Amino acid sequence: MRPPQRLVQTYGLDQARKLGSTVRVDVVDMLGEGMNMVATAVNYNNVNNRANPTILVEFRPTKGDRFDSFIIEVTKAVSMAERSISCLRLWAHAYVFTLRDEVPTGDAILGDKPFTVEHVRARRTAFAHLKPYFSRHPATRFEFRGCGVANLGGLDLMKELASVWGIRVHAAELAQASGMDWEGPVVEALPNGTLQETVGLPYDSPY
Repeated sequence: MRPPQRLVQTYGLDQARKLGSTVRVDVVDMLGEGMNMVATAVNYNNVNNRANPTILVEFRPTKGDRFDSFIIEVTKAVSMAERSISCLRLWAHAYVFTLRDEVPTGDAILGDKPFTVEHVRARRTAFAHLKPYFSRHPATRFEFRGCGVANLGGLDLMKELASVWGIRVHAAELAQASGMDWEGPVVEALPNGTLQETVGLPYDSPY
């Protein structure tokens, strides 16, 4: 995977540098049904909350590996500024229920296709390219904002990413409503492989 070219800074990154702080990045999987509404909501928040904006990435995978596309788009979004990300959120659907028992399966989605622990293990070196961009703050995290990722195989995916990136990974146990904040229990994976219930931070949390 070639390193991304530097992009012109976005408003959110400019503000963070002026304030000497970090940024939150919202990646919205635009191939998912209705995800344009999430992108609109993020834009609306940024217009009305100029003091604490996020960086929006409208993710549309290019030809080739969609995971490489994801990594490149995130690094572009922060203009390759190391230790700049306090929270990286992936807004995407998930395979929530099976027809058999209606239990969340924990299967995440990226680019409108499955996103599993096997995908990360096969591309561990590629995913590790994002590690230098995460802040060293203890609350730095990645959030799966799809429905019910914190179940079954999704828990293994969370632990794998926490290990690769050295940060906390959050996901919900239940289906999520159309709002920006968490619904129901939130599970946290730590870099050491620990899983624990946690309090999901509000969307507009300053960190």
